[in-house]
Amino acid sequence: MPLLTLYQDHELADIAALVNSAYRGETATQGWTSESALLGGQRTDEASLRADLAAKPGSTILTFRNETWEKPFACAWIEPQADDVWYVGMITVTPERQAGGLGRAVLETCEAYARARGVPTVIDGEKSETRLLLDLVPRCDHAVFSEPGLANYAPGARPVDGLRKAIAEGCRAAAVTRGEKGTLWLTAEDPEPRVTPAFRVQATNTTGAGDVFHGA
Repeated sequence: MPLLTLYQDHELADIAALVNSAYRGETATQGWTSESALLGGQRTDEASLRADLAAKPGSTILTFRNETWEKPFACAWIEPQADDVWYVGMITVTPERQAGGLGRAVLETCEAYARARGVPTVIDGEKSETRLLLDLVPRCDHAVFSEPGLANYAPGARPVDGLRKAIAEGCRAAAVTRGEKGTLWLTAEDPEPRVTPAFRVQATNTTGAGDVFHGA
């Protein structure tokens, strides 16, 4: 099992080399993250990483390795921003270890790191494969589904029972948007189903409406 550690100042050069090996140059072509056909030069360097860390308080680099004394073979940048929003970037897995599930492990670790610091997570439960929803929903604080998405998450269940399933799996709040019928929702603290009516509007273009709803 890989060890998760926070970066140490003395290994920023090794982290820069890891990132460059995964995205630029001949080594990167061994994996699928190579940008070599589009961009030349380095993607980052020790000085840039050091400057970015100094300029962004609270940011850090999570690293993965087999032993504490080894160089990392995967990493990710994670940075707190405004209003419980965290940025994750520079996700890197050395080319020879790509396509083995490490990238997903890095993302899940970043999510857990942020959640442990009180950052809420939300899923936009649109129509997707049932197996994906079953995997993702238990890792979220708030699950907001469309009607098709909820039906895929809990096949054959009534909407309220589908929401209760999400609560039972660890969500703090669960809801389903139902267009003109409003939003059905409940919480872990108050499992009584409630309905928030929809506003009566003349809809002309609903692009982005769901994103705004989830963001609010």
